[in-house]
Amino acid sequence: MGGIEQLCFDIANYDHINNSFLVLKSYKPLLNKIAPIGSNIKVFFGEENLSVFKIKKVSDYICGLYSNGFVDAVVIHHPCIFTFNLAIAIKKIIPKLSVNIYIHADIDDVLMKNSKKYYIHRYLFGKCSKSANNIIVISEFVKKSVLNYYPSVTNKMTVNYNGIDLSHFIVNKDKKNEQMRLLYVGRIIKEKGIQNTIRLLVKCKNLNFHFDIVGEGQYMNELKNLVKTLQLDEYISFLGRKENVYQFINNYDVFIHLPEWDEGFGITIIEALASGLICIVNEKGALPEIIRNGYNGIILNNNDLSNVLKDVYEGRYDRLRLNAVESASLFSIKKTYDNLVRIIR
Repeated sequence: MGGIEQLCFDIANYDHINNSFLVLKSYKPLLNKIAPIGSNIKVFFGEENLSVFKIKKVSDYICGLYSNGFVDAVVIHHPCIFTFNLAIAIKKIIPKLSVNIYIHADIDDVLMKNSKKYYIHRYLFGKCSKSANNIIVISEFVKKSVLNYYPSVTNKMTVNYNGIDLSHFIVNKDKKNEQMRLLYVGRIIKEKGIQNTIRLLVKCKNLNFHFDIVGEGQYMNELKNLVKTLQLDEYISFLGRKENVYQFINNYDVFIHLPEWDEGFGITIIEALASGLICIVNEKGALPEIIRNGYNGIILNNNDLSNVLKDVYEGRYDRLRLNAVESASLFSIKKTYDNLVRIIR
């Protein structure tokens, strides 16, 4: 699941009684995880394409919930043409209902800046933001990106960092890996920069390490070919998609995430911190809001991954592990949920 879906699941798991989830298009990984919890969940259009002509069906359903006293706030997590118009429509029908827009990425990505729909998205988001009661963003970086386009919404905007269920994550204090185990978890797309990590690992062949890549995505074949070309087959494995990261992450020593794009946040980094891993990141987007260089992780500025990993292997960064676990406590699902309730009510 992606970050948005994982947050919805964690919210459902934390308080399944007081939340209803309206899923516009069927997404089986999320549905399969939420359904057993007991949350009220409604799927509208299955695999059908969304269109503005279907907005009335959704808005009528939400208005019915409101009339019967079952809903006092709406939170929209997937901004797009459909949901922009939906927010505007709901607010017109029920002005008293709290309608909130949750932004999970750099606004350029939300507006699809490089697409033909960019100007439509930009116009509709501006209109939608005027109608909404609150605009919730997942980091200071995302907040800044939104205000670059829409400075007038500053009073409506609140940062609410994503959180995780910390009880799932345990530090393996008895772990003694002779071979340094490196990990990446996330989507396998070019923007995540996994190819850059692979190229940097060419200079690390003198070290005793293995790098596991967990996830699925359209860039998988390119990465496998790159590994083969660079003769790194014995150093790198592709493990595919894995659920429940907490069940295996604490067997690793280092988490590496060097994206090419500006990350809106980094929930997998929080999971790695909570497990006592040393996180190596760059300065893209919100990552410096999570990692303080030399305190709870390492910000790689000069691409000298070889020397950093050598120091990790020799124990020079072991002190970072305790700080990592302590830092993760700032990003609990309880804090995220409590802040969300406070904002929307």
